[in-house]
Order: sequence, then structure tokens, then C-alpha cells
Amino acid sequence: MSSESIESIQPYLNPEYWGGHSIGYGPAEAYPPHIPLVGQGQREAKKMLTGRLMSMAKAVPLETYKEGEVFDASSYEPGTLLLFREEHISGNTESFSYDPEEFKEQEIAVRPIGTAPNFHIGPSEGFKSIRDKTRDINYLTRSSWGIVPADGAPPVIFTASTVTTIKIGNSVLLSILDWRHSPIEIGQTRHYEKDGRERIDRINLLDVVAYGETQKKKSSILQAVSKLAFRTDNT
Repeated sequence: MSSESIESIQPYLNPEYWGGHSIGYGPAEAYPPHIPLVGQGQREAKKMLTGRLMSMAKAVPLETYKEGEVFDASSYEPGTLLLFREEHISGNTESFSYDPEEFKEQEIAVRPIGTAPNFHIGPSEGFKSIRDKTRDINYLTRSSWGIVPADGAPPVIFTASTVTTIKIGNSVLLSILDWRHSPIEIGQTRHYEKDGRERIDRINLLDVVAYGETQKKKSSILQAVSKLAFRTDNT
């Protein structure tokens, strides 16, 4: 991560960049409740994620969701692999004071939308972190992997985070965290606040890079094979 001055982070404090929001500016809602995926469901999701990534040498989008479009995980089969561009800014409003109106006249920063995958140890392409420790404010953008797991619970998307590290061979190093956040409106700004700390985030682009398979399809194939074997035995 890079540690830079407040001047570097100023473009991301501009309310125009976040659709009328900034840290300490614009209406914020309470953080949504965190519902972790644990136990067998978590293990199966991790297994699916690592298994799918291990078999990939590159990621080619099968579908792309752009600004204004809505991705609904419940419309996809378990094992569907995702790659998306996320960004967020967070800060404690009690640690610094500024007038976001001052930044409205500045040129708006270019919104990152690329979802280049990373098959090497280290940050993904396009990873950017700006941190000002003195004022306790942080900006981050990166490409993240996700998967729709088969746990029987509401749709869950696994994203790169800092919880459980998984190393795949010598090629991929990532961490995953369950994130119940579906459906997702691409480009929508979400502004949260709790105990004086605020967070603004959004997903700028989402690619579906591999489809999953339903148990129903697998069952149909097994039934077809079984019927064929029975007919062969009785001919």
C-alpha cells in the first residue's frame, strides 16, 4: 500500500465523484448487518473458488455488467465465477475537518473500471491505495474475485479482502470474505456511517467469467447414463 498526503486524496473527497456524497457530506445509512457464511458452506465455497481459479490461465468475460445495470447472484448457478472493479473511501469525521464544497470546482478524477485479473502473487493490476494516517482517511480501488456458492442460503459473493488467505500453487495469492450484497446496481454509491466513521463504496464494473452448474443438471446427466447402461445390459 502507498501512504500519501491529503493532496493526493483530494480528488476522491469531491462529492461530484461519488454522486453527491463525501466523507461527512450527504445522507448516510447504518451499516448493514454482517451475516457470515461459516462451517460447511464456507468450506465448500472456498473449495469451489480455488478449484475454478486453479484451472484458469486467463479470464475472458462472458457477460459484462456496466453502470446502471443490475447483477443478481440468485439468477446464476453455484460456482459462477465473477471478477469486478470496486472502490471505496472511508474516514472518521472527527479526525479532520474540511468543506467538500471547495472540491466541487476541481476536475473530477477518472473512475477506474478495468477488471484485469491477477494470476501472480501480489496486488492485482490497477490496485491503488491512498492513506493519510494523520487524518485517518483512506481510499482504495482494486479488482476482486467472487463466486456464487452452493450453500442454500441467500446469495453470497466472496470477494478479495483480508480475512482468510488462500494460496493456489505458486501463482495466485488472495484472501476471501463473504459479502452479502446482492442484487448489485453497478455504479451505485453506497454511503454508510457508524460511531462517527463513514464509508462510501461502489462497484464500477462486473464481469461474469465462468458459469456454474446446478445439481439438477448433474442429476439429469447421471440419470441419462444410468438409463443407457440399463438398456445395454438388457439387450
